[in-house]
Amino acid sequence: MEVRAPGQQESRPSATRWPRLGFLAYLAVLVLLVGATAPVLIRTIQILDQQRAVFDPASAEVGNLLTGALNQETAARGYALTGDVSFLQPFLGGETQYDEAVSGLRQARLGSRFTSELDATTRAFDRWHESTDRVISDVSAGNITAARALATQSEGKALFNSFRTSQGTLAETVDQLLVADRDALHGDVELSLVVLAGGLVLGIVVAAGMWGWWRIRGRDAALAERGRADTAVLLQSVIDASTESIFAMDLGGRHILANRARHRALTDDPATSVLGRPVGDFMGPEEAARLRRGELEVVRTGIQRQDEEVYPRPDGPHTYLVTKDPLRDAMGRIVGVVGVARDVTLERALLADQQRLYRLEHELAQTMQLAMVGDASLDDDRVEVCARYTPALDQLAVGGDWYDVVSLTGGRIGLIVGDAVGHGIDSVTAMGQLRSALTALARTGLDPARTLEALDQFAQTVPGGHSATCVYAILDPRHQELTYASAGQMPPLVAAPGRRPLVLDDCQDPPLAATRAPGRRRTATVPFPEGSLLLLYTDGLIESRSEGLDQGLERLVDAVDRHRSMTVDDLADLLIASLQRADHHDDVALVGLRLLHTHSQHFRHRLPADAGALRDLRHAFDEWLAHHGIGEDRDLLVLAVGEAVANSIEHGYRSDGGGGIEVEAVTEEGGVRVVVQDQGRWRPGDPDPWRGRGFAIMRRVARSVEVTSDSQGTTVVLEWSPQLEGVPS
Repeated sequence: MEVRAPGQQESRPSATRWPRLGFLAYLAVLVLLVGATAPVLIRTIQILDQQRAVFDPASAEVGNLLTGALNQETAARGYALTGDVSFLQPFLGGETQYDEAVSGLRQARLGSRFTSELDATTRAFDRWHESTDRVISDVSAGNITAARALATQSEGKALFNSFRTSQGTLAETVDQLLVADRDALHGDVELSLVVLAGGLVLGIVVAAGMWGWWRIRGRDAALAERGRADTAVLLQSVIDASTESIFAMDLGGRHILANRARHRALTDDPATSVLGRPVGDFMGPEEAARLRRGELEVVRTGIQRQDEEVYPRPDGPHTYLVTKDPLRDAMGRIVGVVGVARDVTLERALLADQQRLYRLEHELAQTMQLAMVGDASLDDDRVEVCARYTPALDQLAVGGDWYDVVSLTGGRIGLIVGDAVGHGIDSVTAMGQLRSALTALARTGLDPARTLEALDQFAQTVPGGHSATCVYAILDPRHQELTYASAGQMPPLVAAPGRRPLVLDDCQDPPLAATRAPGRRRTATVPFPEGSLLLLYTDGLIESRSEGLDQGLERLVDAVDRHRSMTVDDLADLLIASLQRADHHDDVALVGLRLLHTHSQHFRHRLPADAGALRDLRHAFDEWLAHHGIGEDRDLLVLAVGEAVANSIEHGYRSDGGGGIEVEAVTEEGGVRVVVQDQGRWRPGDPDPWRGRGFAIMRRVARSVEVTSDSQGTTVVLEWSPQLEGVPS
């Protein structure tokens, strides 16, 4: 056919008349056709509208049955597992949605069969709903464990699956009723088709005169086809540019589309095409069979599926994360599978390296933390002491909790528990500095409040030291007193014999360096008789998201009250195991101490090389001797030990004036054995210092006196028995 150019003169004037007449005739036939078929078509549309008005709402309400039940099931499970009351709102909403759906279906009037299936569905729902109501009731009553067991038991799942089966049967019934109703329209539709066929025959006859119009239509169709071809080329270029594998396969598992990345994923030969070939041609039969099962599952269910697939490559196996969707034609029928595959081999390798490095960092930090947390070892038979540190269960980074137990002058014992802010290396570093500083300050002999005030100044200079918390307590066994001060830490707990445990919260002061100008801190003193128990701890022991600290403290008091007869080691283990909630998110440091005796079988006293310190030594030694029932010659024995210490001060530290002297004593078979040791350097030119009056006193008082000296210092050992006579007046 020839197309006239613009402006070209027509050679036959009647050439345009026939298309016009044919077009008018075609319009006339169409009018007759519409007039003949319009009543039948209108009736068919009316019946279809009636079906839509009945069946579409019914289908929607059947879907709402399942949606409402799923909302209740999900909310009940969440409520049982978490105890969060916010799940009750979607549970009630699902219940309302289900009830409204049942009410709407009762009004549908789709026949006895539909009513019977609806009754079966509601009965199945009611059986399942009874178990759900028990779950809600148990959670509301606080029976979380019972609720979780009931929510996860197989019986409840079986009841819910029975309901879903009944709901599916009800949906199929609605579809079958709709199909049966539409079958009744076949007669009218067939009549309409006959009339339309006649109209088409007439239309073909008159269309013979419309050659010009069809020619133009053909040209437009050709242009459209060329446009579709251009679009296909453009689409192929786009998917070829993607670095991710894009592919489509037919129902037989053969490729009908594959971009360059898909080719490279399956074969190294650029001349080999994967089109028309299944994946099994490029890998082992077992892996190919597994992938084929996944494709068939997508075709069967019509649901997207995501899998990991391993393809052999020259440099080793590559792992791909593959997402597959059903491929549908214009009629909505599934004709294959379309997918996108992403190579995650390098990502997985990098992730594994990151996890390995993170574990190494965590292990290093944990090792540092455990090495710096403190020392609870104490060689003192007057007390029973223990300490525990446990990291948070859900934290990979170590925390800043620490503890320490320190021997102080005068037979006193210092106990410390603290917590630096945060987790990780920075927190551990701050904790180590604060612990070392506080331990050093404690040995100066300051009372707890003055010690924490000095630590305040130091914490101002420590990165991460701001707002750290700690409690420092000093136990004086001889006077049966406990003195303590707290900087924002949990209050100590004291359990005296025969009394309910007491929380010491009278002098709670702000955390360390919490302000630029820290104020004066307070110290409190409480009686601490023999048999009393002391607990210092961080908030991780009792904190929980589901309750306040007051409730946690009450649980701690009750637990200590019930189990106070345990050893402090067993009690510490029990408290950590029983008090910590599953939702705790902090480390725990715990120090426990029980006072067994006010005086030790062993006497230990360290004093500086200063004659002014002899008075405290004589007083402490005399009190210890009196406690062990040594009355005869006690004054002489105190005098002899004082002479030995005075000799060390005079001769051992004459040149430097520093250092200290250790005095230890123990009762043996009714007698006493005393060891005086210094680290002084004696001047070799001095006369024998042990030939003076002091040595004579020691010889007369003690059964034996031994003196040994070396480069490390001098040691004097005195052994006294009560049968010896004292120095004559």
